[in-house]
Amino acid sequence: RDDRGWHDMFKHHSLRDYVNSDGALRITGIIQNLPYVQPPPEPSKPLFPDLDFSMEGKMLSFCLAEGPPLFFDQRLLMARSEYFQKMLTSDEWRESRKGEVDFTGDPHVTKQIMQTILHFILSDSFEVGSVEFNLEVRKLADRFCLKSLVEKVDAAMKDVLSEDNVLQILAEMHGTDSVLEASCWTMLESDCSILGRNEDLLDTLIAEKPTLARKLIVLGRKKRPRQS
Repeated sequence: RDDRGWHDMFKHHSLRDYVNSDGALRITGIIQNLPYVQPPPEPSKPLFPDLDFSMEGKMLSFCLAEGPPLFFDQRLLMARSEYFQKMLTSDEWRESRKGEVDFTGDPHVTKQIMQTILHFILSDSFEVGSVEFNLEVRKLADRFCLKSLVEKVDAAMKDVLSEDNVLQILAEMHGTDSVLEASCWTMLESDCSILGRNEDLLDTLIAEKPTLARKLIVLGRKKRPRQS
């Protein structure tokens, strides 16, 4: 009456069938339909562990080639970026003295790109855009020493890497020693015919990035089948 189902477990076999020579009872079974217990979530890490709340809040303005300036808390910039930490704690930097970063002479730094950088600093998230957009975000993230954003962009770009954009991406990644650059070279080494299908871009690279162009030409020659 109190066996709690043991008679069901052994009803087809004798108990000695489950006991080994050392007298140990061996039972193998599967338990089903147990209630699912949600594991406790891992504690999230603070985005601003180095934020100094004793420092008075000041805004840094980003002046763009088009549109009004963007404003952001200097303390958050310093807490997330070594670049801004050095900039905003030294009077040797013009940006520190004037309280502004001047991008008016750089049309590539648009409002959308700058807002993407600032949103990342606040949320640690990155929304993937076009290849051109992603490359500009990566360039600025690298300048601002936002390593984790650079890695996020590289991961996103690696997922969309194709024979249609590999040379465009490699032109910007050349010399970075990044995972994305390595992926570009791997794709080209596996199919050098990509070079022949992108001759127009190769002509541009010869004029603008001759070092990279020479490497691509050498790669094409090595992979070209020898004529008998």
